[in-house]
Amino acid sequence: MRSVKVLYLGRWWKDPAYHIEVESAAFLSGLKSMKELRLLSLQGISNINKLPRSIGRLKNLIIIDVKECHNLEALPEDVSFLNNLTYLDVSNCHILDRMPKGISSLKKLQVFKGFVITAEPSNNLGALDDLKELTELRKLSIIANSNHFPTVIDLEVLQRLGKLRILAIAWESKQGSHGTKGLTRTEETRLPALLPENLEKLSLQGFPKPKMPSWLVEAKLKSLKKLYIKGGMLKTLGNEPLESIETLCLKFLSDLKTDWKELQERFPSMVHLKKVKCPRVTFCPCDENGYCYLV
Repeated sequence: MRSVKVLYLGRWWKDPAYHIEVESAAFLSGLKSMKELRLLSLQGISNINKLPRSIGRLKNLIIIDVKECHNLEALPEDVSFLNNLTYLDVSNCHILDRMPKGISSLKKLQVFKGFVITAEPSNNLGALDDLKELTELRKLSIIANSNHFPTVIDLEVLQRLGKLRILAIAWESKQGSHGTKGLTRTEETRLPALLPENLEKLSLQGFPKPKMPSWLVEAKLKSLKKLYIKGGMLKTLGNEPLESIETLCLKFLSDLKTDWKELQERFPSMVHLKKVKCPRVTFCPCDENGYCYLV
């Protein structure tokens, strides 16, 4: 199989009944000879706890998909040698708790799903700061293991990603977790722009604060059309309108208290609302599936 360009061993569709499990990951040692490989997918395969270091030899790799490899513990440092990589998906790998150092070498990367922010940063681990050189990034999803994310440094890194169009952040830390402190009021006001100005879609999952983040409401993003908020501690949408939002999705927000009138005030350009299991969001003219269209 030395001339193979596409190796898709993972699952093709999402179905809990469709399960792939290997007895051993030793078969991955054969990757070192597949120098022509462009796409490698191991999506959804259980019992793969690591990728071989030899993966760094596959200079032609463009896509790596290890989404939902639930036993994957780490990415090898040698991933940083894949200079042609444009798509890397490590999302829903729940044991994966760190990124390799040297991720900044992936200059052509356009999609990065599942970048992990550790609660206790280390010089030996990859940090969000490593992404500031990845100026081709268009889509980025982040797993934050600290309730204090994002810090000032984090926001400054995100601002430098001028081509970023889609950003998703999921907080998975417990309340009271330790780590770098979040933004002070002085730091918030000194930043002229708090998110990439060309951002079109933002997803917040498990947001750990009761109020809308200032780095969102004060940014005045003119290109931001879609906002998804799922789970977390959010209680209020605040007083500042987000005028550019056209699609709003609210899911599993048991503490959020608002009504249809307030939603229209906060999101005056809204044409599409989806509301799922938000018992204190009231008087919304949604159908039985939680959809509401204003056009």
